Amino acid sequence: NRLLDDDGIFCVLLPEYSSAKLIACGGNYNLLPFRKIMIRDSINSKVISTIHFFVYRFPRSINEMRSFEERTLTLKDEAGNYTSDLKELLGDFYLHF
Repeated sequence: NRLLDDDGIFCVLLPEYSSAKLIACGGNYNLLPFRKIMIRDSINSKVISTIHFFVYRFPRSINEMRSFEERTLTLKDEAGNYTSDLKELLGDFYLHF
């Protein structure tokens, strides 16, 4: 019994130290990571959390499977204010901005 459609996307936010385990576990279920957003509190801090995006391996094209996107999202700038990237991402959901 699968809970994800063949063309569905599975996304999960976890602490960074869990990333390797998650990718290995996803491989056991034919899930391919295709996007990763690393989250850090400030420009000089280490990555604290990661959002992973997975799809099923087989219904996807070879070119789509090979394209892996990775980016970093910084929550606060040097002055301690929320970054424009974070505001753009969560602006519709977070009233504190």
